[in-house]
Amino acid sequence: LDLLSGSKSDINNVQTEFEGFNNPSPITIDEFKALLPGKKVVILEYSVGDSSSSLWVITKSSHRLFRLPPRDKLQEQIETIRFSLTDPSQNISDYLSEAGSLLYNELIMPAEPFLSKKSTLVVITDGVLNYLPFEILFDKKPSKGDSFADIQFLVRKYPISYAQSANVLVRIEARRKVRESPEKNYKFIAFADPVYENLQDKSGPRFQRLEYSTREVEDISLLFPEGTADIYLRDKATEENFKQNIDLNKF
Repeated sequence: LDLLSGSKSDINNVQTEFEGFNNPSPITIDEFKALLPGKKVVILEYSVGDSSSSLWVITKSSHRLFRLPPRDKLQEQIETIRFSLTDPSQNISDYLSEAGSLLYNELIMPAEPFLSKKSTLVVITDGVLNYLPFEILFDKKPSKGDSFADIQFLVRKYPISYAQSANVLVRIEARRKVRESPEKNYKFIAFADPVYENLQDKSGPRFQRLEYSTREVEDISLLFPEGTADIYLRDKATEENFKQNIDLNKF
């Protein structure tokens, strides 16, 4: 919020998007709880530190602060779990089994008293935790010979989404309500599966095709009324076509 407040934009038609960020002030816990979208939402907000880290668990009716391990201990386990995921075709490695359950115990278990079968998790990460896919944590170590299909990953228990901060989450929720109002009639615009071959030279990085992004934006477009989605795929997903639609306030 401080960065956005201090930045100066020369693009007139998006300047209004930043007006609400001028002189930002932190939201209080009581204000945050009152603005949560529903009783089933559980916020897990982390702060990573040198001597210890912390977790705020916040629901519409309660909140609690927990102390967590310091940065270096978390980073070691996160690097281990990321290394173990580099070859998902293999069975569960000892690295994943150990790190996945340990990080669950450290990061998720304190929040379990606040969770129910119908809970929805919103994770607000910090520092090295931004490199951790919380979805693949699990509370029970797998048995020898288990495959990925056998593990009760966190994402199989709860829907999970992410936010940058409590303030940003509240602002996004407020904008969502405005955009969903009947009188706005916003359209959907998406750019997917671009053609990289013509943009790359031999000395530059090689980008792999994002072929599944086509299905992703097509599925999202089904959430909008017929005729209100503009989708640009492959050779039409270009910078030029994006700039032609620079008035993004209507999308």
